[in-house]
Amino acid sequence: MRAPVERYWRTGSPLDQGQEGACTGFSATNFLNAEPIMGRLGNDYAFEVYKRAQQLDEWPGENYDGSSVNAACKVLRERGFIKEYAWARTFDEIHKWLLYKGGIMLGMDWYEGMYRPDVQGFIRPTGRQTGGHAIFCRGVSKWGSLRLFNSWGDGWGYHGRCWLSKADCLWLMRSPSFRAAAAVQIA
Repeated sequence: MRAPVERYWRTGSPLDQGQEGACTGFSATNFLNAEPIMGRLGNDYAFEVYKRAQQLDEWPGENYDGSSVNAACKVLRERGFIKEYAWARTFDEIHKWLLYKGGIMLGMDWYEGMYRPDVQGFIRPTGRQTGGHAIFCRGVSKWGSLRLFNSWGDGWGYHGRCWLSKADCLWLMRSPSFRAAAAVQIA
């Protein structure tokens, strides 16, 4: 049997976090709505995950926007969706996980050039850094580009989807804030 060179995991409908900094809850919910489980969880559930993640994350209090991918994974484990999770630390680990196991929740620095995909559907970490963002990675092309599934509704990108090139991913991975959570879904 030949090893796969690309893989795209099916996902549910695009979710929309609106203006809330709830991307960690939405990335985690997109993870649950993807293969192999293919849940049907919506925006309300994603906000619940986000609020609980704020209670579990590494920062005191809850009077701030955002949370961490680590805390979102803790919520999924607490709720019995995953048994464990680990950090993919290299692009090869991310690539292999996407080919054989499932999607990955990514946390990364976000730049002005990432708000709108270009005509080929790629986001680019150009311009000024505007903060951080969590996004679900649902696959990888034979060229190593990552297929991302955002939480800004069906009208963003290509029905909520975009691409991140391998080169740009490697560049983003140089930041200590980059996280790639590989978690096994409990079926």
